[in-house]
Amino acid sequence: MKEIPLFLAEASMYCELALQESWSLIPKDRIFPLHAGGKSFRVISRGTWNHDAGPDFLNAKIEIDGKIFTGDVEIHCKTSHWAAHGHHGDPMYRNVILHAVGINDLSPANAPKLPMIPLFILPRDYNEATPQMPQQKDGLCADLFARMPDTAIHKFVSDAGLERLRKKSEKLLEDMIAKGTKDALIIRLFEQIGIPGNRAQFKQLAQRLLTYDKEVREQYIQAILWGESGCLPDPAKVQLSTDAAPIVNELWNQWWQIRRVHYDPILFSHRSRPLNSISRRIAILSEFIRNFSENPLPVMLDIIRENRVDDAIKLFICKFNITDPFWQKHTSFTSAELKKSAVLLGNDRITELMVDVIIPAVHAYSSVSGEFKLTAKVESLFLAMPKTGSNKTLREIIKRCFPGKESIFRTAAAQQGLIHIQKTWCEKLACNCKACPICQLV
Repeated sequence: MKEIPLFLAEASMYCELALQESWSLIPKDRIFPLHAGGKSFRVISRGTWNHDAGPDFLNAKIEIDGKIFTGDVEIHCKTSHWAAHGHHGDPMYRNVILHAVGINDLSPANAPKLPMIPLFILPRDYNEATPQMPQQKDGLCADLFARMPDTAIHKFVSDAGLERLRKKSEKLLEDMIAKGTKDALIIRLFEQIGIPGNRAQFKQLAQRLLTYDKEVREQYIQAILWGESGCLPDPAKVQLSTDAAPIVNELWNQWWQIRRVHYDPILFSHRSRPLNSISRRIAILSEFIRNFSENPLPVMLDIIRENRVDDAIKLFICKFNITDPFWQKHTSFTSAELKKSAVLLGNDRITELMVDVIIPAVHAYSSVSGEFKLTAKVESLFLAMPKTGSNKTLREIIKRCFPGKESIFRTAAAQQGLIHIQKTWCEKLACNCKACPICQLV
């Protein structure tokens, strides 16, 4: 049987605890409708919250359709959990007088599988105007998450983010074994800088770079990247500004000396905003490699090992704040100067770079080297990373499964968890909620 991720297994506990708390706050002497076993009931006594084995609330007292009953109340996320948890025929549950649930997931055809106990669907709150919980049109898990405390939801999605990190780490480790640590890391770095739409093209650029000898790469990294990308304008054919001409001329002089094979230009997509232009991304890569070499892993390891988590994050952001006088004022060699200087890597992009490349790389290294303390520290670093900007994937999953909860996802780990849920289940199952393991478990 396939192992269930821990963060999914914990969801059932969170949901049921939230429902138990909901029952503990149910108003007394108010009439509530029953789904089965009667028309309505009112609470005289909620009972004693039981934190041991057996029904969740003991010695409750309720009035159902004018008759008084004394006994226990059992709480479940779903109606079907009565049977799934093995309560049928269990003598500990023979005194249950009310089954209170978050969702009724059984059809009338399955009703014989349930005990003849009055069934109450717990509302999300006890507002007089909305005595019954409104059903979500999309996303069955939305009803479940709506009952969970914000802190529990944040932990749930952060744990999902940790699983996403570990999967990225495993994939990168496979590439490191197959291609070598340095080459695998540099290719992943190029793909991430490429962002969606140009990742394959930037991977191709990285592969072309790696065909050159190490000594040539170290000395002529900028000329190789500009020349192999096909984004270096020919100064004999293009009129250049006084600040661009010296840079382009120097790159061309170096490029004609070292180029070995003529390749067709890489077919980049140029549909991005000017500040995300291909030229500016190539400038970021060339400066990054000049600052950190082709293998930044040793530097990253030292930062994480020698600093507290918060200090390590500040150091990473500071070191990745790449500057270049020309590219902070231009979007290409032939563009006009920008009216306002623009950073090459903003804090959001630096955080994304760390979450998608640097942290998975260090995590992969710690796994293969058996440094368990480093693994724990890099996961703590991941959980502490600040959130980045929103995107379409995040907006979709929040709207469907966590409506109204945008403000609680305050870390990059939580955002990665949302993406993990969206990519792993929502998309692969075509939003078939009944097949989703989250809904099945809780």
